[in-house]
Amino acid sequence: MKERIKKVRDFIENEKLDCLLIDSPLDILYLLKIEKSFNFVELNMLLIISPKNIILLANPVTLSFIADSLPDNIEVPETETKSYVEHNFRYIKEARQVIKENKECRTHQPDLFGH
Repeated sequence: MKERIKKVRDFIENEKLDCLLIDSPLDILYLLKIEKSFNFVELNMLLIISPKNIILLANPVTLSFIADSLPDNIEVPETETKSYVEHNFRYIKEARQVIKENKECRTHQPDLFGH
């Protein structure tokens, strides 16, 4: 896993990004080197990688399937089920909170209209 995360962090540095949000369960499983089969299971998770942190946002069902395979250095904040359902099964609230609290992750809002 370390070499995979290092490649992502190198990309973050080369592209001058603050962090990277990954929303593909298959990419997340690959990056975390979780080599399990998930037949007919809906995995709902987001991974936020910054130069210093790796944060996984996942619902309790998903966590129950992968918890024993997670590396020790992964932060897993508690997610709110109601917010998750209200936002069409997306971790919008939690992702915003993580980015807000993580000083090295800033949101970029490009000035598209020259204002």
